[in-house]
Amino acid sequence: MRYLIALSAGIFSVVWWPMLPDLSFVIVVLASTTLLSIKLPLRFKKSVWVALCIGWGCCWAIFSAQQYLQHQLPEVLNKQEIIITGTVDSLVETNRTNSRFSMAVESARLKSNEAVEIPIKSVLLSWYQFKGPRTQISPGERWQLTVRLRRPRGFRNPGAFDYQSWLIQQGYSATGYIRESASNKRIDSVPISIDRYRQKIRQAIMSSGLSPRGAAAVLALSIGDKKPIGQWWDDLARLGIVHLLVISGLHIGLIAGLGFKLGTVLGRLILPLHWLFPSRVDQTLGSRWMAPVMALMAGLAYSLLAGFSLSTQRAIIAVSVVMIAKLLYRRVDPRACFLWALLLIAIAQPLAILNAGFWLSFSAVAVLIWWFNPWQSTGKSFSYVRALSAQLALLVAMALPLLFFMGRFSWLAPMVNLLAVPWVSLVTVPLTLIGTVLLPLSSGAASLCWQLASDSLSWLWLLLDWLPRSVGFVSAPVTLSAWLLAATLLAVLGALLPKGLSVRRICGLPLLAAILGSESGPPLKVTVLDVGQGLAVVVQSPDHLLVYDSGPSYSDQFNAGSGIIAPYLRRHGRNRIDQLILSHEDADHSGGFNALLAAIGVNDIQVGPGYGSGTLTHCIAGTTWYWGEGQDRVRFDILSPSSGSFQKGNNSSCVLMITWRDQRILLSGDIEAEVEQQLDFNGHPLSLLVAPHHGSKTSSSPRFVAATQPTHVVFSSGYGHQFGHPHADVVQRYMQVDSAVWLTSEQGAVSFTWDRQGQLNIATERSLQPDRWWR
Repeated sequence: MRYLIALSAGIFSVVWWPMLPDLSFVIVVLASTTLLSIKLPLRFKKSVWVALCIGWGCCWAIFSAQQYLQHQLPEVLNKQEIIITGTVDSLVETNRTNSRFSMAVESARLKSNEAVEIPIKSVLLSWYQFKGPRTQISPGERWQLTVRLRRPRGFRNPGAFDYQSWLIQQGYSATGYIRESASNKRIDSVPISIDRYRQKIRQAIMSSGLSPRGAAAVLALSIGDKKPIGQWWDDLARLGIVHLLVISGLHIGLIAGLGFKLGTVLGRLILPLHWLFPSRVDQTLGSRWMAPVMALMAGLAYSLLAGFSLSTQRAIIAVSVVMIAKLLYRRVDPRACFLWALLLIAIAQPLAILNAGFWLSFSAVAVLIWWFNPWQSTGKSFSYVRALSAQLALLVAMALPLLFFMGRFSWLAPMVNLLAVPWVSLVTVPLTLIGTVLLPLSSGAASLCWQLASDSLSWLWLLLDWLPRSVGFVSAPVTLSAWLLAATLLAVLGALLPKGLSVRRICGLPLLAAILGSESGPPLKVTVLDVGQGLAVVVQSPDHLLVYDSGPSYSDQFNAGSGIIAPYLRRHGRNRIDQLILSHEDADHSGGFNALLAAIGVNDIQVGPGYGSGTLTHCIAGTTWYWGEGQDRVRFDILSPSSGSFQKGNNSSCVLMITWRDQRILLSGDIEAEVEQQLDFNGHPLSLLVAPHHGSKTSSSPRFVAATQPTHVVFSSGYGHQFGHPHADVVQRYMQVDSAVWLTSEQGAVSFTWDRQGQLNIATERSLQPDRWWR
C-alpha cells in the first residue's frame, strides 16, 4: 500500500510546483537511481523504492502537464480573430442573449494569416445573437467559426470559486466568443453522438410539464445537467442533499450495483445452457463474468449519459477496481481498493486534487471505510445502528473539509439523509432512468416516469419551504487559518476514536484554545475584491462589517454576490453584514445584490438614488455614523450625492469617506470629473483611494488627483477588458503624485490591514497564493 500512496502523492504534488523541470533530465535521474537501487541492502530498498515511486509519479504528472501546456492558446494570440473547425461536444446552454457550449477543435488558424496553425484542442465558446433569428446549434455538429479567444483565466479571491482552476481541470485550451462572419457555417453532423441524445432528453424533460424544481432535479439525475438546479443549490446544501440530486459517485455505484444484480440473475439463467451444451457455453460466463461485466456496463452507460464528467470518471474508475477484483476472484481489502482507485484517478486526472469534489468524496469514503471495516455482525439491529452512527460520523468528519471548501456545513444532513438516501436511490433515480430508457419507444411513457420521479421529491420541497432560511448551516465562527484547520482535524480524529482512549480528552484542546484565544481582529481592514469589470469592497472592524457594492452578475448561475463576496465573508467567520451600500444602479456595481441578500443577512442598506425606490434608503451627503469607541472608533461620511444633485448615472454614486485615526479611505463609485470638483478634502491626502470609475479617463481628473494625493490607489477592473481600464494617462497621474498603484486584474483581491499601532500591511491574493505552472 505504501507504494500506491507514494505514486499518488508524486503525481498530485506536481500541481503545486511553480514551474516544470525538463522531463528528459528527470527520467535519466530516476532511471539511473532505479538501476542502482537493485543492489542496495534490503533494509534500505523499501525506503528508496518509496522515494522512487514518488519520483516516477512526478514524472508522469510532468509529462501530462507538458501535454496540456502544448495545447494552451499562446498569450500573444489573446483576443485575435481565429478560424476554428471542430465538433460541438457538450450540451448547448441557451438563454435570452447567447448560447454556450464546448467544442473539440480539429484545426485552428489565424484569420489574418491562415498559414499560422494554432495547436488548441478544446474551447469553451459563447455565441451572442441580439438581432434577427438565432442560429441554432446542436451537439454533434461540425462547424467552422470565427472566434476571439483568450487563455484560461479567472478571478483570485480568498475562499471563492477558482474559475481558472476549473477550466484547467476540464482541459480547455481557451475561452471566447463567436464573431459574426460570413465564414461561419455548419459543415455536417457526427452520425452518432451521445451529447445529441442528451440534448434530446433535455428537451423532452423540459416539455413534460414538470414543476421547475422537479424538472431541474430530473435533468440533474438523468443527464447530469446541473445548471437548472443551481438556483436552489444553497437550499439543497442546507439539507445536505446536494450529492443526492446531482449525478455523483453514489449514483454510479447504485446503478453499477443494480447491473451486478441483473448480471447475477442472467448468469443463473445461462447455467442450464451449459448443462445442455457443455461444449458451446462456458460455465464461467454466467458464474464469473456476467455480473461484473454488467455492473461495469451499467456504470459506464450512466456515466456517458451524464456527459462523462470528471466526477463520473472518478466514480467509474472506483467501480472498475472493485469489479476487476471480482473477475479475478480476489477479496480486496477496502483500504487497498480505496488506494488503487486513488492511484488510477491520479493517473487519469493529475489535476483532480484541485477539485473540492475530489476531497469531499474521498474524505467521505475514507470515513465510511474506517467506520465499517473493523465491524462484523449479521444482526439486523446492529446494521441499523451502524447506519445511524455512520451519518453522525460523516457529520463530524466532513465538517472540516466542508468548512475549508464551502465555509459552512449542514447539521441537518444526517437526519435528512437517513430518509433521503434510500428514497432517492430506490425511487427517484430508477424512475428517472426508466423514463430515459423509454423515451425512444414512447414519449408519453417517459413523461409519466419523469412526472412520478418529480412527484417523489415533493416532500423535500415541502421541507425546504417549511424550514426557515436561517436554519441548517453552521459557519466558521472565526477566520479560517492553517492552524485552526489543523486543530479542527485533530479534534475530529479524537471524536472518531473508540471510547475509553484517554487521548480523546486532549484532542479537542487545541481547537478550544484556537477559538478562545483568537484575536478580535484588526481595528480596520479594507479589501477590494477581484470581481473583474466591476466593484466590491469589504470594510471590517472587530465587531462590524460593511460591503460597498456587490459586483456584477456574470450569468444566470454565477454572480459576485453569492459567488465571491459571500464565500469571502464566510472564510473570515462573518455571517452578517451590518451595512451594505450600493453606490449606483449600474450592473457592474449592483448585479450581485439580490444573490448577496439571499446568501448573507444584512442589517441596513443604503443605495444610490438611481437604484429603484420603495423601502430602500437612498444615501445622502451629510449622513454620518460611527463604529467602536475610543481610538479604535471608525467614522463613515457620505460625501455625495446631495439631495438636489444627480439622481441617476455615474455621477449619482454614493461617495463614502472612512476615517480611522489619521487614516482616510475614499470609496468613490463611478463619479466623473464634474462631481470630483465638488468634493472638498481640506488639503488632507488620502491613505487609500479606490479609483473612480475603474480608472476611466472621464474620472481621476488632474485636479482630483492633486487634491487627494492618495498613498495607495486601487483600480478594480477586468483583465484585458474591452474598455481598457485603467487608462494609461490616469495611471500616470497617480504615479506623478507618488501613489502606489494596485490592480485587481493583475494582483487579485487586495487587502489593506491596519494594526493597533497604526501600521499598514498590504496583501494581494496572487502574492499569498503564488502562480503555479498551470496559471
